[in-house]
Amino acid sequence: MTRLLALFAGILLGGLLMYFSFSYHIVTTGQKTYYVPKTKAQMADFYVDIREWNHQNWAEHPELANAMIKAGHGELVQRSLTEELLDSIFKKVGGQTPVRK
Repeated sequence: MTRLLALFAGILLGGLLMYFSFSYHIVTTGQKTYYVPKTKAQMADFYVDIREWNHQNWAEHPELANAMIKAGHGELVQRSLTEELLDSIFKKVGGQTPVRK
């Protein structure tokens, strides 16, 4: 009986994890973790660490960028684009790239 109960508990837990992975992005910035609802059900981008992301990474993950903006966390997407632009300007004028925390 305990094996059967463990089997059902495992099935239930697996189903809940699959539902969560199809419904939410887990996005970490190093300082905070966000649970962002997905705009469409898919397994892609379940867990994402955006600490080192630049504009190319955001371009490769438009669904995540859309979901972040819809959830009210667009400043994280915008900040990465702005930082990349500023870094490229500093490199062109020969200045030192600012150190960010």
